[in-house]
Amino acid sequence: MALAEQVKSTPPRRTGLPCSIGELERDLPPAELEAFHHMMYAERWSAVAIYDALVKEKRYVGRQQINRHRNGACRCEQAAR
Repeated sequence: MALAEQVKSTPPRRTGLPCSIGELERDLPPAELEAFHHMMYAERWSAVAIYDALVKEKRYVGRQQINRHRNGACRCEQAAR
């Protein structure tokens, strides 16, 4: 479908839990999850570097969502309160 056709229908807004990072964490196999957590928390890769690495693996999350999740400002954290 061409972009000119796609623009006619708005994609559904993603709501609810978890955020896109939480979904990714839920879906990754254990070894991949460990590597992802290392990137997110141990090594503190930049959000752009993590985003680029995920895109290379055909995993799509919002670039800003990476920092929101890191800082506890995403839907995952809000639900825990």
